[in-house]
Amino acid sequence: MHTQPVIERKAHLIALAALLTLALVFHNGLALAQSATITGTIDTPAEGAIVSGTLIVEGQANDDVHGIERVEIWIDNTLEGNATYGAPTADSYHWETDSTLYADGAHDLAVKIYNTITETLTLTRAFSIDNAPQDLPTVSVYPVDLQLPEGGTGETEVRIDVMDASNLYGVEFEMTFDPALLQVVDADPSTDGVQIALGPLFPSDQHSVGINQVDNAAGHIIFGVTRRSPAPPLVDGVLARITWQATGAGECDLNFPYLKLSDTSGFEVAGATEGGSVSIVPVGQISGVTNVQGRTDNSGVQVCVSHSGDGFILDPPGACITTDAQGSFTLFAQGTVTIKASLAKYLNSQASVSVAPGEAVDLGTTLLHGGEITGDGCINIFDLVYIAARYRGTDLSADVNGDGQVDILDLSMTAANFGMCAPSAWTE
Repeated sequence: MHTQPVIERKAHLIALAALLTLALVFHNGLALAQSATITGTIDTPAEGAIVSGTLIVEGQANDDVHGIERVEIWIDNTLEGNATYGAPTADSYHWETDSTLYADGAHDLAVKIYNTITETLTLTRAFSIDNAPQDLPTVSVYPVDLQLPEGGTGETEVRIDVMDASNLYGVEFEMTFDPALLQVVDADPSTDGVQIALGPLFPSDQHSVGINQVDNAAGHIIFGVTRRSPAPPLVDGVLARITWQATGAGECDLNFPYLKLSDTSGFEVAGATEGGSVSIVPVGQISGVTNVQGRTDNSGVQVCVSHSGDGFILDPPGACITTDAQGSFTLFAQGTVTIKASLAKYLNSQASVSVAPGEAVDLGTTLLHGGEITGDGCINIFDLVYIAARYRGTDLSADVNGDGQVDILDLSMTAANFGMCAPSAWTE
């Protein structure tokens, strides 16, 4: 009397078992049957791969029974599109996109392969995206903006920061400059042509030069040098030094149109460059002559320039130069500056001058008076006593005129200058 309901329940169970056997997979409201005939792989990206730039998804998909209809690419549960199927081989698929469309960090990839009867095979892969700027080895110039007076000289260093490169060995670069404003001073006059100087990163006995060539007419430098065994890979430092002669006034860019870096295995290493500039200004020029009392050779006098108020100094870089045998000197400065000429055992001479941009000022000739030995700034009895105590002796600390002896010439000069104090006026 309850036979019919029991039969119905058994029928329902049989139907449910059949449905379970089909292993329906529900996704986004669609019921898709998992296939027993589809096979496939994800070859790219690898599990846990870190991707930057272009995201490429590649692999294999095959169904010898029903054939492949399409291959879907899902990222983070979002359908991104269909892969190209059947290329480069009959069973392969390919899909790519710009990884910057996605946030940096972890992502989930799903590749859904469909056969012609809508059965599917789902493959999954975890990967990460990192599009942060890479720390590439960088070749740059220092200082970034070199200041030079028109007609003056200065130096630019070409430096490298190896960043994360641990096996860098050789560097080749090209640099351009404006030949109307700058010329390269030859670092090796004994060799034909014009060269720049190698930096300390290339020891004299552990490097090989491929090319070191300057074309001053075209404003072009080519430099290619590698370390040589047993030298270790490159570290941060100076690759080369360039000495400039400023031939005009203006702003000159220093650019790197070409860079190639090599590792020890001869593979190219990606790198970056940072150019710079040289600012050449028509500053004032100050010249003069220093005569040293009691000497025919006027070399060795230190001439220093200091500034106050609106003044500034562009050359020499250390604000001091040394005179030649004629005692002549040239400085480049602008505004209100003070010039001081000094030599041991002599009173210094001093002059203040205002120089306009592009103006040339000739200070004329100054005479350094001898006999200031004790260092108190004046020629007095202490200096005379000092000389007398060493007269015709072997202690040459009292040799004022530098002729290798302490005698009447030193004593007479000092006595004639008795009572004088520094600084002396810039006159004879």
